[in-house]
Amino acid sequence: MKAQEFLDYVEKSKSKNTWKEYRNGLKKFSEWYGKDLDTVLAERKQDLESGDPARRRHFEHKLEEFHRALLNKGYAVNSCRTMTLGLVQLFNYFDMDMKTRVISAEAKKTVETEKSYPLIIEEVRAMYAVADSVRDKVLLLMGKDLGLRLADVLSIKRDEIPDLDQETPIPFQRITNKEKVLAKGFLSDETAAILKAYLPTLKGTDNPSLFPNKNGKGPITDDTVNNVLNALAEKAKIKVPKGQALTFHCFRKMFLTYCIEAGVGLTAGKLMCGKAVAKSDSTYIHNARLKKLFLQLQKMIRVTDVATYMAGQDRVALLEQTIETLKQEVLSHRTAWELSAKKSEAMRKELTELKENYERREKADGIMNRLFSDPEFRNFVSKRLKQLRITEESEQDRASSKQ
Repeated sequence: MKAQEFLDYVEKSKSKNTWKEYRNGLKKFSEWYGKDLDTVLAERKQDLESGDPARRRHFEHKLEEFHRALLNKGYAVNSCRTMTLGLVQLFNYFDMDMKTRVISAEAKKTVETEKSYPLIIEEVRAMYAVADSVRDKVLLLMGKDLGLRLADVLSIKRDEIPDLDQETPIPFQRITNKEKVLAKGFLSDETAAILKAYLPTLKGTDNPSLFPNKNGKGPITDDTVNNVLNALAEKAKIKVPKGQALTFHCFRKMFLTYCIEAGVGLTAGKLMCGKAVAKSDSTYIHNARLKKLFLQLQKMIRVTDVATYMAGQDRVALLEQTIETLKQEVLSHRTAWELSAKKSEAMRKELTELKENYERREKADGIMNRLFSDPEFRNFVSKRLKQLRITEESEQDRASSKQ
């Protein structure tokens, strides 16, 4: 049995943070106990095979003592709990499970705390202002634009960066490592600009990573990034309270916080930074809508040239308002024109009918004039009218005689 076998298993099957926590906890236990981990495993096996109940519980008691020693050194309750987990899982891996019911409740205690420092955009601006390295500036701007986990950012390859000359914000999508969710993010104009300055500095290296390490293989480590952030915070005179940590994960929390404050909404924020959301919620937020919401968010989390950017945004807003007013005026004129056109059409139809009636009357008058100009026709009409008068008078006489 080798402890390294367990650590290799954790590194391959668990998250990087879990691996680091187990490794650090086991290292501290080994230093406290005064023996290497392989010896600890051998002792644990002998204790379980001894048949002696007291001896079988030897390491359960040692774990409690180790936990108490950590507390006495000033470690937080949750940190103490985390460091003891490595030993528990080491024994579990080799089927030498610890009887956790024997371990006191104090050694298993955790408390709810806010471990991540609540980073705000003003502090990011201050850190950016004191950053000398272009790489560090890229980390800051990509952190606030994308809200991705550090593992996802460090996994980015140079050839995955989109065309930076296209219109911003530039869509930047990728599947997250932890949750396997599509993050539908964007790169702002300021991030595109700093990437243009940064990418040429990577030429001549075989390492494909966007943030290559010095040995030429793979990206820089989590610790390197977090050390950079803390160094920048110290340089910018940002005070991080004891018990809280300024890590790259703070950007993810900041991103979602500002999504809420800027009116973008938590659902849209989760879609952009790659957090799982209900399918029913994501159906109604399309990419075009996300782009508009990202621009809305940028008004609050802009880092460089804030005054100029906001003035430009005010100008854009004014132009959009002007365009909207013109659209309404055009619509109003169009409505008036359509009403006028309808009235004109009705008048045209009425005039057409009047013209047709006039032409029919003119035609009838013409016929009558031609008929009465004929002597035979006049004589015929005259005789006919005379007959009608005689007939009418006869009928009147008959009616009188009956009375």
